[in-house]
Amino acid sequence: MSAAKVLIADNQPRFLGQCAQFLERAGYAVITAHSAEDALHHLQQTNLHIAILDNRLCDDTDEQDFSGIRLARQCDPSIPKIILTAFPTWQAARDAMGLPAGEESPAVDFVSKQEGMSELLNRVRRALERVSINWNLRIDWRGGELHSLASRLNFPDQAGKLMERIGSVEDLFRKVFHDWGAVQVERVLWEESGRVALLTHMFEQGRPSQTCVMVCGRKEAILDEGQRFRKFSPKTPAPSVPALFRSAVATPFAANAYAYVSADFSNSQSLAEFFPHASERVLQAAVLDLMQSSLAAWHSGHPVLQQGDRLVQAYLKDLELGSEAQVLGFFRESLPPLLPPLLEIGIRVVSEDQRLSITTGGRINVYPIPSLSPRQQSTFSAPVLCWVSPGLCRAETIWIESSGRTLLTDYRVAGPRPVLSDFISVEAIIRFDLLGPTKPVALMALEEALTRTDLLRPMVFEVEATLRRQARAILLIRQAALQWMTDDATPYYLGLFLEVVRRLRAFGQTSQHTAESLSRLGHLVISAAMLGATLRDLAGGPPDVAAYQANIELDDSARRVFVNGVNIGLRGQSYNLLTYLYQRVGKPCERRALVEDVFHERFDPRDTSQIGRLNTAIRRLREKIEVDPDHPQYLRTEPGGGYRLSLMRDK
Repeated sequence: MSAAKVLIADNQPRFLGQCAQFLERAGYAVITAHSAEDALHHLQQTNLHIAILDNRLCDDTDEQDFSGIRLARQCDPSIPKIILTAFPTWQAARDAMGLPAGEESPAVDFVSKQEGMSELLNRVRRALERVSINWNLRIDWRGGELHSLASRLNFPDQAGKLMERIGSVEDLFRKVFHDWGAVQVERVLWEESGRVALLTHMFEQGRPSQTCVMVCGRKEAILDEGQRFRKFSPKTPAPSVPALFRSAVATPFAANAYAYVSADFSNSQSLAEFFPHASERVLQAAVLDLMQSSLAAWHSGHPVLQQGDRLVQAYLKDLELGSEAQVLGFFRESLPPLLPPLLEIGIRVVSEDQRLSITTGGRINVYPIPSLSPRQQSTFSAPVLCWVSPGLCRAETIWIESSGRTLLTDYRVAGPRPVLSDFISVEAIIRFDLLGPTKPVALMALEEALTRTDLLRPMVFEVEATLRRQARAILLIRQAALQWMTDDATPYYLGLFLEVVRRLRAFGQTSQHTAESLSRLGHLVISAAMLGATLRDLAGGPPDVAAYQANIELDDSARRVFVNGVNIGLRGQSYNLLTYLYQRVGKPCERRALVEDVFHERFDPRDTSQIGRLNTAIRRLREKIEVDPDHPQYLRTEPGGGYRLSLMRDK
């Protein structure tokens, strides 16, 4: 059995040592503090079961020194506190301090030093009876141990304190399950941002066993999650909505335990595990249950207009993306360094002249750099219709029973969300998070079908056969959201665009890439470009097709070049020269590089015939691709020598 951890704070070293020694002999683990500051640190950072605080922690001769009581008032009320003072009751101390009559006592007991150590020990034992903790709880961590969980929950500022944290984790279990004889942790359901969800079974002789999901993590985040769940969870019982039956704190951690009615987690899979193997029929049944049962239970109240925020601001706040300027800055500054590795999977992305050109399978599409400042602001500025939501979902936090019933397990940001946000979040999960490595051409076709056609009538038949299951599931989600849509699709596409931004920002820069991670990155970049273009079209009327399609396209597999859609029949040296420039589109190419890499000659700046042959080759290429070779718009001469290819003609 673990020993209760007691903090003793006193500014008299002799008394402090005697008291600590006496309590240690009685079987307690004792921590000492010589000042109010030292005591405050332990009360905030150490997992304690009880605290003994001298009232006069600063000056024993000062009758107005109430530093111990003040310290007790400002610290965690879940820790029982005993005050060492001459005041026999809280009322007497409160009157001496001039506090209002209705204020509750910050301590469970008051004891005078003159009453002796034995009496102090009796008071400690009595105070510990107030702590709901099962010192005899048996904990079975199947396939691991508490050490493993403590390691998962440990965070950088607690380095070197792992053993202490193991004790805190053990206390979490002893407090959450204080009225049970044994618990068994079957498995970890998910991990996210220092939080861990555990599937836990509870046992007690003479009682039926029960199952719960226990979410552990940093104290502040878990307590906030519990408050949100209590405030916003549906008040009408629903099979898919759990009950928060207990919360507990063991500094620096806390835990919330959720009990689900008749849930069968042992035979369940997360959506991430379920999706790859589910048939289309089974997948659609699960999606419908998620929309019509699990999420609908939270949507049972009437939506309300949220004044003050524009729609884009509401989405940004909901997805924790910061400001509009930060999103735009991401595309201009943070995204470009992520793009070069995409060449490994056959996707080439170039940022040029405020445009994003994406090459897949020899086809180039050019889009404007995504913007959140459309020419028409009416939709973005309208009041925001919100309702209560369980919060952001992830593929790992949505669980599906063998019966097809869905269960939500993460309530970190439960509360009001724009009415379309839950539908958009689920679409984003299925669309972006569950694909394995996929051919770039197939990704492009999928995004064109879902983004560049009618929102409710996507061109699913144009999607590669292996992705149609996904596309049809997304259509079900959009149909479920239909009653909350208007004729303007902007709110839905805007939410999807920002879901893409959230994933791109989380992607990060890394030198370690896999085919799957690169495929996902390429998918997100393609989607961001198309959604940005669609939002621009919706805001400004009919789409400007020329703004999104390159005037020059190169099909390298067939060695064909198209200018404004016309095959110009380019061959030989002209084709090789254009290919070289095309691979470096938007970048200056020096004469030396062209001579050595295209002509395969050693460059000699004194050889006028060599420069003449290069000039002739450039002239012949311009005659093929330019409307007016004397005033080139695609193949431009760079100051100081060299050339630069642009895929779009200057307007």
